[in-house]
Amino acid sequence: MTVGDARDAARQWVSLHGPEVKGFVGAFTHGSTNWLHPEEPFPPTSDLDLIVVIDTAEQASRVGKRLYRGVILDVSYMPVGAFGAPDQVLANSHVAESFARSAVLSDPSGWLCRLQQEVGRSYREHGWVRRRCEAATERMAGYLRAAEQPGPCSDRVLAWLFGVGLTTHVLLIAGLRNPTVRSRFAAVRQLLADYHREELHPALLQLLGSHEWTTEQAQRHVSSLGPVFDAAAAACRTPFPFSSDISEAARPTELGGSRELVAKGLHREAAFWIAVTHSRCQSVLREEASPEVRESCGSSYQELLSDLGLQGPKDLGRRIELVRLSLPRLSRAVEGILTENPEIVG
Repeated sequence: MTVGDARDAARQWVSLHGPEVKGFVGAFTHGSTNWLHPEEPFPPTSDLDLIVVIDTAEQASRVGKRLYRGVILDVSYMPVGAFGAPDQVLANSHVAESFARSAVLSDPSGWLCRLQQEVGRSYREHGWVRRRCEAATERMAGYLRAAEQPGPCSDRVLAWLFGVGLTTHVLLIAGLRNPTVRSRFAAVRQLLADYHREELHPALLQLLGSHEWTTEQAQRHVSSLGPVFDAAAAACRTPFPFSSDISEAARPTELGGSRELVAKGLHREAAFWIAVTHSRCQSVLREEASPEVRESCGSSYQELLSDLGLQGPKDLGRRIELVRLSLPRLSRAVEGILTENPEIVG
């Protein structure tokens, strides 16, 4: 299957189900596949992110993953208000990178295509790239604040992980690169090499806690995650924001993607998604599983946290502070890339 084939499947899904959605406006592809040529093979460990735009005052919501014609579609709804003007999109670090190059799958009024053309004209302008870097930094600060709030360990660790992950995101935005989620530590490694800032990559991995990981460690954690994932998928009944990621349909992407990174020698970079998935599983198990299942699945999570340098309750607070202390160095790198990036104009 090619990327073009996968997009055709998504287009057909939208044509079948879009009219069923109240207030349907249109749909477009989102995420990493927008950086791939239609004739490239569709990665077997990837899904295809799909944004359905609806005419509603409701907040963005995620429908989740579903298998259609051999493609795992990850569907989200976004209100039309999020696309009210080109400026709104251009300043949005979550949407602009993808929307500027996405495939519009359905656009009955032609509005989405017109908006995309306007966004595309200004997407590479220095001021807008900087705004998106600032927006990503603000999101990072929000995740770190959430990680400091009282609550279950896995929820706080998950917030911290996404805060750490955004240190790579802000650099990728400055480089006009794919701000991928699962592979972001691998993607930023290449970016930093291209801009002769290789020395920053180990520092980012140190914030994550995987800078000294071996291949064997990563393999062990992926292997131990398998039965935990299956237990959480079997137990999950209550809707979580990430429920569809902990399901049988998502197994090829959530586990297979981490295995793929380890197999490529990116075992330190794989730690991010291994830890995210494990933390999500623990949150599901805490709410849904029996005490016996929780206990049987908890030891491997504690081993993972220990290998990330989180041996005790005070360690998370220290690690949050380390991310904040890294921000001046990160900001200097972002400024350097913004200045040196030949694709940025104005």
